[in-house]
Amino acid sequence: MKKIAVLLPTLSLGGAERLVFEELSFFKHDKRFYFEIHVVFEPGYLFNKFKELEMPIYIWNAPHKSLRMFFIFLKIVRYLRRKRFDILHVHLLNHYGSWIGRFAEVNCIATAHSDHRYDWLERLCLRQSSLVLGCGVQVVKNISSFIPKQKIRLLNNAIRPVVSNNNTEYEEILKQLDVGKDYKIVLSLGRLIESKGYDLLVDAFKHVIKKETKVVLLLGGDGPDRKKLEQQIMASGMQEYIRLLGFVDNVNELLEICDIYVNSSRREGLPMTLLEAMANGKPIVATNVGSNCEVVKNEETGLLVDPERPDLLAKAILKLLNDKELRDTLGTQAFELFKKNYTIEKHCKTLAEEYLA
Repeated sequence: MKKIAVLLPTLSLGGAERLVFEELSFFKHDKRFYFEIHVVFEPGYLFNKFKELEMPIYIWNAPHKSLRMFFIFLKIVRYLRRKRFDILHVHLLNHYGSWIGRFAEVNCIATAHSDHRYDWLERLCLRQSSLVLGCGVQVVKNISSFIPKQKIRLLNNAIRPVVSNNNTEYEEILKQLDVGKDYKIVLSLGRLIESKGYDLLVDAFKHVIKKETKVVLLLGGDGPDRKKLEQQIMASGMQEYIRLLGFVDNVNELLEICDIYVNSSRREGLPMTLLEAMANGKPIVATNVGSNCEVVKNEETGLLVDPERPDLLAKAILKLLNDKELRDTLGTQAFELFKKNYTIEKHCKTLAEEYLA
């Protein structure tokens, strides 16, 4: 049996954490592996969700931005050595996670979740890994510029789709959101941070409502840019058309009632939210960043637009709002692509092979 420690900074409500949850849910009863979850800092929003896995969870409560943090790292190193782990699987700790595996003398696997510009310290750290998994083709191309190709594998992000609603629930959700039955719904989910480009989406929606008034934009998620977005929405007088929902637990319910899913990011890896939209058969408008183009194939599974272009976002959204046949075609083809390449079963089969190598 392989002993695997999964290391994350916190269990926040992000795509990487949700992917880890999907992986561990799949492997929960696999007798080939023993898993422990190790959280460097505070527990995070998804802590109680992870407890449902009934796997050991260790919260190390390291202080942020303090030299005392490195004493916690040393404790983790000693623990991994003492318990004789075979593998340390690191997520979202690009500056120091792989060093923990190196000093603990265990095989270290790091998953690269983003296509951002890695700084010199991240590059140095990731090079200490035995293996780096890129969550999409573009991410693999990025990290190949500073990590030997023999230490890199492609492992596409994946989800387990959940579809549960019926017509009664659909009407109830609309009522809770105060959305009329004759309104079309545009949805976007994610952290309210600069890289997600929600300010661009709000700007785009100003153009949308000039030509289509019976439409509402739902933004699900929270983050440091919430106040700024609230002010932007107020200043543009679009409170009637845009709703900031905060953290949402009913992701699949929102996906089922929406007509279009939008990703307006400035930077990305391979977003879990795009996979969720595909699994629900929804047409997508997305910016051409990171690995978005791998799942949103222009005019096939969605519409791709250049980043930082609210005018193009608006044009693509309006094109789908005004063409139900196109929405249905793109949504159906998106679902077929999801089934072919992005199921959790396919993902975990590949991951298990790497664990056992």
